[in-house]
Amino acid sequence: MVNQKYLDKAETLIEALPYIQRFNRKIVVVKYGGSAMLDEELKANVIKDVVLLKLIGFKPIIVHGGGKEISRWVNKVGMEPRFVNGLRVTDKDTMEIAEMVLAKVNKELVTLVESLGVQAVGISGKDGGLLQCHKKLSKGEDIGYVGDIEKVNPKVLQDLLEKDFLPIVFPIGFDTNFDSYNINADDAACAIAEAVHAEKLVFLSDIEGVYKDKDDPSSLISELHVHEAEKLISDGYVGGGMIPKLQNCIDAIEEGVNRVHILDGRIPHSLLLEIFTNKGIGTAILKRRRGRNITMSMNEQMNHAEESILHTYNRFPVMFDHGEGCYLYDTEGKKYLDFAAGIAVNALGYHYPGYDEALKAQIDKLTHISNLYYNEPMSEAGEKLVKASGLAKAFFTNSGTEAIEGALKAARKYAYTKYGKESQKYEIIAMNHSFHGRSMGALSVTGTEHYREPFEPLIGGVKFADFNDLESVKAQITDKTCAIITEVVQGEGGIYPAQKEFLEGLRALCDENDIILIFDEIQCGMGRTGYYFAWQSYGVKPDVMTCAKALGCGVPVGAFVLGGKSCSSISRTGRSWHNLWWKPVCMCSCQQGV
Repeated sequence: MVNQKYLDKAETLIEALPYIQRFNRKIVVVKYGGSAMLDEELKANVIKDVVLLKLIGFKPIIVHGGGKEISRWVNKVGMEPRFVNGLRVTDKDTMEIAEMVLAKVNKELVTLVESLGVQAVGISGKDGGLLQCHKKLSKGEDIGYVGDIEKVNPKVLQDLLEKDFLPIVFPIGFDTNFDSYNINADDAACAIAEAVHAEKLVFLSDIEGVYKDKDDPSSLISELHVHEAEKLISDGYVGGGMIPKLQNCIDAIEEGVNRVHILDGRIPHSLLLEIFTNKGIGTAILKRRRGRNITMSMNEQMNHAEESILHTYNRFPVMFDHGEGCYLYDTEGKKYLDFAAGIAVNALGYHYPGYDEALKAQIDKLTHISNLYYNEPMSEAGEKLVKASGLAKAFFTNSGTEAIEGALKAARKYAYTKYGKESQKYEIIAMNHSFHGRSMGALSVTGTEHYREPFEPLIGGVKFADFNDLESVKAQITDKTCAIITEVVQGEGGIYPAQKEFLEGLRALCDENDIILIFDEIQCGMGRTGYYFAWQSYGVKPDVMTCAKALGCGVPVGAFVLGGKSCSSISRTGRSWHNLWWKPVCMCSCQQGV
């Protein structure tokens, strides 16, 4: 029996996995300050957490303060710390102490990181012109060498990240006269996060987060959207030092940082608990919400979906709201470049000119009618598909897997009609490592065993050969073979184009033995290879072709298209296809895609 504590550890790791995937190679700026800097054990934990982020693929940058340590040294030399409106009055002597102390703290942190096997470089805001500033006034009052950031030059940080170093920054900048200035560490962290386009900005301080009621610790707010944070400030729910901190968070979000966290650095491993768990332990400040349910955070929306949607996929931790061109946007407003096109579906991107209008116009006229009747969109779409393919007849379906089912039925109907039931000519040869769909028939010809195994027994009479190995196919042919099915470009586990000799050989074998040749063009068709269909670049025509995905550009529509030979066995009544249905609204999208 496995000990429960080990199972709990495993569950924690599993919970962290999607966050590791999501933030891999992303920049995270950690502002480190407060009491966690004075306690050696807490300091060691914080540094371990940041090092872990680095080792699992994040790109962390530490920006640290040292206010309490500066005050200690000011007292130590017999000076009295002075503050105006929460800001340290920094005369020339204090400025020297501040720079000395922060440099000392910086090197201590560098040493801690290095001791854990990660390369770190400590820099000030003066190095590489990182933080350029001017004198900051406190409500019009001169408070000495306190700087307000004017410009950030992120190149030195980007270069260090590129060379796999962990940058550790202390907030001393300079003005146009090259005089040194002490900069508030929160301000520095915020400005740096904006400049390097950080995915996250984390404030480790002496507070748990943002409270709905500042006097009630139980009113901690777990997630707070920008507009809600602005309202808390304007309504007077937050005050004192929380106002500038919260305003920094808002500014960072508005300048492109995706998420900002306020955490209690006194809690061991608070950084990991916030980033890698669904609930978190501090306050996360998020972008302005778009979505239908603006009362729910994205995490809440995803958890809500899990309650009612069958868990068949390990989905990425993101909920998309809308798209535009080649970009997607989540419910928090973050922008993503869509490289996958919905797994070869959205060939035109999002809101392609004329596409939405065509769909809407068809919806206004007709969304569904039985195949017992004619209608104009079906006729026009069928004509275009037949013309583009050079084949004879089209039958529209709801999906690619339905198209595969139709193609398999066409092949068996051909053999049944020509040779009779007694011939038992029903066997189909498919390719190893292929993927044709998840219905029982389509799954039966899918050449990956672990997809098929949980659903066996599937339809019988299927044999598998090796893709691009003609001899392997020949070895499977018998007098019972009615069809060979293959993708022209295999997509399962990589992109594997067919060899010209292989397709030509298949064509010859099928002609010799009166076998139906089926090409699955669902993923590689509709222009993805430079031709309408991938087989056209080889000059090898199938007897039956399937297509879907980009055919509808997001609307559920597929088709199988028959050549003259395979059409010959299909009666005008079409009774064999009564279980496959077509939807008129899909056909207008087909017209756009062809």
